[in-house]
Amino acid sequence: MAKYLLKNKDTVIAIVNFVPEANAFISIDEWINPNFAPITIKNSIDKKYLNPLKELNNWYQNRGIPQYRDELNDLLVKLNVDNISELKRNSYALSLSDQYWFHPIEENIEWKDVNFFTNDFHFLEFANAVFSSQSKTTNDVYSSSPNFSTDGMVKKAWIIDDNIRTLLKGGYKKSRQEPFNELLASMICKELKFDYVPYYLKDVNNQIVSACPTFIDSNTELISAADIFFSEKKNNSINDYNHYISLLEKNGILDARIHLENMIVLDYLMLNEDRHMRNFGVIRDVNTLEWIKVAPIYDTGQSLLSQTDYLDMNFNKGNGKFFTNIQMPFDKIILNVQDLTRYDFQSLFSVIDRWELELHRWNEKVLIPEERIDRIVEGIKTRIKKAILIQDIQKQQNQDIEYRIEKTSKKENLQVKDINRHIRQKDNLGK
Repeated sequence: MAKYLLKNKDTVIAIVNFVPEANAFISIDEWINPNFAPITIKNSIDKKYLNPLKELNNWYQNRGIPQYRDELNDLLVKLNVDNISELKRNSYALSLSDQYWFHPIEENIEWKDVNFFTNDFHFLEFANAVFSSQSKTTNDVYSSSPNFSTDGMVKKAWIIDDNIRTLLKGGYKKSRQEPFNELLASMICKELKFDYVPYYLKDVNNQIVSACPTFIDSNTELISAADIFFSEKKNNSINDYNHYISLLEKNGILDARIHLENMIVLDYLMLNEDRHMRNFGVIRDVNTLEWIKVAPIYDTGQSLLSQTDYLDMNFNKGNGKFFTNIQMPFDKIILNVQDLTRYDFQSLFSVIDRWELELHRWNEKVLIPEERIDRIVEGIKTRIKKAILIQDIQKQQNQDIEYRIEKTSKKENLQVKDINRHIRQKDNLGK
């Protein structure tokens, strides 16, 4: 057992006891600045029915490469390690998604000396281990790196590309379609003027991966929707969606609904089956703790039936994750968008044509069957046509409502005139 300082940048959150052999915290000695703790831990302090130590360990365990990471065993063999825990600990559990870290209490060290936003880190050996058949590693792989604090299922690696912290993500299992889905999501978001993280394609050791810059900087953090959603008990009178929006608005993000509607629209178009509550959220200032904005749209790779055999693909219907509902029909999710008429869906057909060219251009290395490409191209066009149809229905409904309001208004005006005439007649009789 050893004493550690849990920090947010250089703000000490707590003095804790950590057992490296167990890879776990066993006690919290003292809270110093609990307001600067990760939101789940801060909430557990405020609520007696939650256990702060348990939340601290949950936070730490979720901060790293999960056991279900694609081809994890191969990666461990290439790195010549049994697990990643020690490497994560040697990196102070630092990340490129926030500013939390911890270190032995006797170690005299500052955040500016070790963070990955302003300090370079070794990445080539790790990236090669992830995206190639290479099995030989050097000591570089054991250096401090944000790669040991990444989560998620697909293979990924942080690199520094032209001084930009860039996340590489590979395709998943048989189709390897996910990088192309990320590219398409970016193209759609750009066309519809959404706030989004831009993804592009990159050739790494003859593997086609998606690449995107970090959207967090040295003064911000990403808070997941899951951490926000469960921070307050939901009122049974409202649904999950409005509960989440109310929490964002309560913390000063007044345009939350618009940005969430944009995400819903993108997921509807792309049949994104994996919009779980850890791949969207908000950005918070770590110095002032002010909630800044809804995070830009990111992580749309598990879309367009990427793990479905092309012969079984059905783009007319499907289910997605919607907060606590993990199997909700997309045709029901889209009804949460209040005004579909503001989207120019017709312009997306030219976007799909450009995306199809990219598919063919890179496909000599990915080898996606031509039949599959044809299916997904026609599939996304089907989704656009469905969105246009729903949009037309909503327009008609709006016109009907406006007509009824106008008709009611005219009727009310006539009634007012009748009443006024009646009053005047009564007044004349009185005279």
